[in-house]
Amino acid sequence: ISSIFYDMSMALMFVLYAMILVGVFGGNKRQVIRDGLTFMPLWAVLFALIFNFFNIELGYVLETSLGYLSQATIPLIMLSLGLTLDLNSVKSNISDTAFILFTRLLFAPILILIIYKALDIQSLIYHVAVLDSAMPIAMNCLVLSINYDLDNELMASAIFLSTILCVVTL
Repeated sequence: ISSIFYDMSMALMFVLYAMILVGVFGGNKRQVIRDGLTFMPLWAVLFALIFNFFNIELGYVLETSLGYLSQATIPLIMLSLGLTLDLNSVKSNISDTAFILFTRLLFAPILILIIYKALDIQSLIYHVAVLDSAMPIAMNCLVLSINYDLDNELMASAIFLSTILCVVTL
Protein backbone atom coordinates (compact mmCIF):
# COMPACT_ATOMS: atom_id res chain seq x y z
CA ILE A 1 0.00 0.00 0.00
CA SER A 2 2.89 2.37 0.76
CA SER A 3 4.13 1.94 -2.80
CA ILE A 4 0.72 2.88 -4.20
CA PHE A 5 0.57 6.12 -2.20
CA TYR A 6 4.16 6.98 -3.13
CA ASP A 7 3.37 6.23 -6.76
CA MET A 8 0.21 8.38 -6.65
CA SER A 9 2.11 11.35 -5.29
CA MET A 10 4.80 10.84 -7.92
CA ALA A 11 2.11 10.68 -10.63
CA LEU A 12 0.63 13.97 -9.44
CA MET A 13 4.08 15.60 -9.39
CA PHE A 14 4.77 14.09 -12.82
CA VAL A 15 1.63 15.70 -14.26
CA LEU A 16 2.39 19.05 -12.68
CA TYR A 17 6.06 19.25 -13.67
CA ALA A 18 5.56 17.67 -17.07
CA MET A 19 2.88 20.15 -17.98
CA ILE A 20 5.08 23.04 -16.82
CA LEU A 21 8.05 21.76 -18.83
CA VAL A 22 5.95 21.11 -21.90
CA GLY A 23 4.55 24.63 -21.64
CA VAL A 24 8.04 26.12 -21.37
CA PHE A 25 9.73 24.02 -24.05
CA GLY A 26 7.16 23.12 -26.60
CA GLY A 27 3.59 24.03 -26.30
CA ASN A 28 0.79 26.46 -26.14
CA LYS A 29 0.06 27.25 -22.48
CA ARG A 30 -3.73 26.97 -22.73
CA GLN A 31 -3.44 23.63 -24.47
CA VAL A 32 -1.05 22.38 -21.79
CA ILE A 33 -3.40 23.46 -18.96
CA ARG A 34 -6.36 21.83 -20.71
CA ASP A 35 -4.39 18.65 -21.28
CA GLY A 36 -3.23 18.65 -17.66
CA LEU A 37 -6.81 18.88 -16.43
CA THR A 38 -7.94 16.16 -18.83
CA PHE A 39 -5.00 13.82 -18.09
CA MET A 40 -6.76 10.48 -17.64
CA PRO A 41 -4.49 8.97 -14.95
CA LEU A 42 -5.28 11.97 -12.76
CA TRP A 43 -9.01 11.34 -13.15
CA ALA A 44 -8.49 7.62 -12.61
CA VAL A 45 -6.85 8.32 -9.24
CA LEU A 46 -9.67 10.70 -8.30
CA PHE A 47 -12.40 8.22 -9.24
CA ALA A 48 -10.54 5.35 -7.56
CA LEU A 49 -10.38 7.31 -4.31
CA ILE A 50 -14.07 8.25 -4.53
CA PHE A 51 -15.15 4.68 -5.35
CA ASN A 52 -12.96 3.30 -2.58
CA PHE A 53 -14.04 5.87 0.03
CA PHE A 54 -17.76 5.38 -0.66
CA ASN A 55 -17.34 1.61 -1.20
CA ILE A 56 -18.95 1.69 -4.67
CA GLU A 57 -18.89 -1.61 -6.56
CA LEU A 58 -17.90 -1.50 -10.24
CA GLY A 59 -19.86 -4.55 -11.30
CA TYR A 60 -18.65 -7.59 -13.16
CA VAL A 61 -18.80 -6.19 -16.72
CA LEU A 62 -17.01 -2.92 -15.96
CA GLU A 63 -14.41 -4.60 -13.72
CA THR A 64 -13.67 -7.29 -16.32
CA SER A 65 -13.46 -4.74 -19.15
CA LEU A 66 -11.08 -2.53 -17.17
CA GLY A 67 -9.00 -5.62 -16.35
CA TYR A 68 -8.63 -6.48 -20.05
CA LEU A 69 -7.74 -2.89 -20.93
CA SER A 70 -5.17 -2.68 -18.13
CA GLN A 71 -3.50 -5.87 -19.37
CA ALA A 72 -3.09 -4.32 -22.82
CA THR A 73 -1.54 -1.07 -21.59
CA ILE A 74 2.05 -2.15 -20.97
CA PRO A 75 2.44 -4.11 -24.23
CA LEU A 76 1.09 -1.12 -26.20
CA ILE A 77 3.45 1.29 -24.49
CA MET A 78 6.39 -1.07 -25.02
CA LEU A 79 5.44 -1.35 -28.69
CA SER A 80 5.35 2.44 -28.89
CA LEU A 81 8.80 2.61 -27.28
CA GLY A 82 10.14 0.03 -29.72
CA LEU A 83 8.79 1.98 -32.68
CA THR A 84 10.31 5.21 -31.39
CA LEU A 85 13.69 3.79 -30.37
CA ASP A 86 16.60 4.20 -32.77
CA LEU A 87 19.85 2.69 -31.53
CA ASN A 88 21.85 5.32 -33.43
CA SER A 89 20.04 8.03 -31.46
CA VAL A 90 21.08 6.30 -28.23
CA LYS A 91 24.71 6.92 -29.22
CA SER A 92 24.11 10.49 -30.36
CA ASN A 93 22.20 11.43 -27.19
CA ILE A 94 24.56 9.69 -24.77
CA SER A 95 25.63 12.79 -22.79
CA ASP A 96 22.05 14.00 -22.22
CA THR A 97 20.91 10.45 -21.50
CA ALA A 98 23.76 9.94 -19.02
CA PHE A 99 22.70 13.06 -17.09
CA ILE A 100 19.07 11.91 -17.02
CA LEU A 101 20.07 8.41 -15.89
CA PHE A 102 22.39 9.73 -13.19
CA THR A 103 19.62 11.96 -11.85
CA ARG A 104 16.92 9.30 -11.98
CA LEU A 105 18.76 6.14 -10.96
CA LEU A 106 21.38 7.45 -8.54
CA PHE A 107 20.71 11.00 -7.36
CA ALA A 108 16.98 10.60 -6.63
CA PRO A 109 17.31 7.49 -4.42
CA ILE A 110 20.30 8.96 -2.56
CA LEU A 111 18.38 12.21 -1.99
CA ILE A 112 15.32 10.31 -0.69
CA LEU A 113 17.61 8.21 1.52
CA ILE A 114 19.22 11.33 3.01
CA ILE A 115 15.87 13.07 3.57
CA TYR A 116 14.33 10.04 5.26
CA LYS A 117 17.42 9.49 7.42
CA ALA A 118 17.37 13.17 8.45
CA LEU A 119 13.68 12.86 9.37
CA ASP A 120 14.48 9.60 11.23
CA ILE A 121 11.94 7.60 9.24
CA GLN A 122 12.99 3.96 9.15
CA SER A 123 9.80 2.02 8.64
CA LEU A 124 8.57 0.17 5.59
CA ILE A 125 7.68 3.53 4.03
CA TYR A 126 11.39 4.43 4.02
CA HIS A 127 12.35 1.29 2.11
CA VAL A 128 9.48 1.64 -0.36
CA ALA A 129 10.24 5.31 -1.04
CA VAL A 130 13.93 4.66 -1.70
CA LEU A 131 13.15 1.69 -3.93
CA ASP A 132 10.41 3.51 -5.86
CA SER A 133 12.62 6.56 -6.40
CA ALA A 134 15.16 4.33 -8.17
CA MET A 135 12.68 2.88 -10.65
CA PRO A 136 13.21 3.47 -14.39
CA ILE A 137 11.76 6.44 -16.24
CA ALA A 138 8.01 6.13 -16.74
CA MET A 139 6.61 5.38 -20.17
CA ASN A 140 4.23 8.32 -19.68
CA CYS A 141 7.19 10.55 -20.46
CA LEU A 142 7.38 9.07 -23.95
CA VAL A 143 3.65 9.58 -24.44
CA LEU A 144 3.97 13.26 -23.48
CA SER A 145 7.05 13.62 -25.66
CA ILE A 146 5.19 12.24 -28.68
CA ASN A 147 2.04 14.29 -27.99
CA TYR A 148 3.91 17.57 -27.67
CA ASP A 149 6.48 17.02 -30.40
CA LEU A 150 9.47 17.07 -28.05
CA ASP A 151 12.72 15.10 -28.41
CA ASN A 152 11.26 11.60 -28.82
CA GLU A 153 14.63 10.02 -29.60
CA LEU A 154 16.19 11.32 -26.38
CA MET A 155 13.19 10.22 -24.34
CA ALA A 156 13.10 6.76 -25.94
CA SER A 157 16.81 6.22 -25.36
CA ALA A 158 16.56 7.42 -21.74
CA ILE A 159 13.62 5.08 -21.04
CA PHE A 160 15.34 2.17 -22.77
CA LEU A 161 18.64 2.60 -20.92
CA SER A 162 17.01 3.36 -17.55
CA THR A 163 14.98 0.16 -17.84
CA ILE A 164 18.14 -1.85 -18.49
CA LEU A 165 20.34 -0.08 -15.91
CA CYS A 166 17.76 -0.09 -13.10
CA VAL A 167 18.50 -3.80 -12.69
CA VAL A 168 21.94 -2.77 -11.45
CA THR A 169 20.94 0.28 -9.42
CA LEU A 170 17.95 -1.32 -7.73
